[in-house]
Amino acid sequence: MHYEDLSPESRVWIYQCDRELTNAEVVELQKLLAQFAQDWVAHGRDLIAHGDVYHNRFIVLFADETRNPASGCSIDASVTFLKQLEQEFGLSLFDRMHIAFMLDGGIRLLHHDEIAGRIASGELNEHSLVFNNLVRTREEFDRAWLVPLRTTWLAKYLKQHVASS
Repeated sequence: MHYEDLSPESRVWIYQCDRELTNAEVVELQKLLAQFAQDWVAHGRDLIAHGDVYHNRFIVLFADETRNPASGCSIDASVTFLKQLEQEFGLSLFDRMHIAFMLDGGIRLLHHDEIAGRIASGELNEHSLVFNNLVRTREEFDRAWLVPLRTTWLAKYLKQHVASS
């Protein structure tokens, strides 16, 4: 299944790597993701799915649920698969405490505890681009995965900075 063939309502799961992947790792991961997507089933029925690596940093799975919805068991199977990838490639994919920003022409991960201080120092501002890994559909992924900080839950730190200034 190709990305372009997926319904805009397809569900998406984004797993952020704790480090940049090498090009060789990306090639290997793409093969493994393609095989997983081809074999992924829910209640014995094939899922229409696609997996890919973006920016050498994000592993993304899509499930087009227009014909067959993903089940709890199929989602558990994807988590098991991703935990295997963590082991095989020496990655951390489930750390939700780090947030990915597009800064200085590259992707930087910042611990959420650093955000307020980075805003206060001027390193981050309302226009800083954040990867919104909470998008739920392919349409949201296309439209709202990389967004200005002011449009995310992180905007609360902008308000705190203004209040303390």
